[in-house]
Amino acid sequence: MLFRSRALRTGTMPRMDLLTTRQAAEILDVHPATISRWVKAGLITPEHTLIGAFFFDPAVIEARRKALAAVASPAVAS
Repeated sequence: MLFRSRALRTGTMPRMDLLTTRQAAEILDVHPATISRWVKAGLITPEHTLIGAFFFDPAVIEARRKALAAVASPAVAS
């Protein structure tokens, strides 16, 4: 039998506080396809992958949001 996820192989369930791709995209104000591209490019790492679906740690998504905000509006030197 082919198991596609660590949760199925180990019998453990993913954390309940994880975000879906759509939820992560809403927080980051990007399209869900952008999240998938970032995962494939190694720019963001999902906590769990279940049969093609990504799940993300909220802390990782929040850190990415802050990084994107810093790039979008850099501090002005006084």
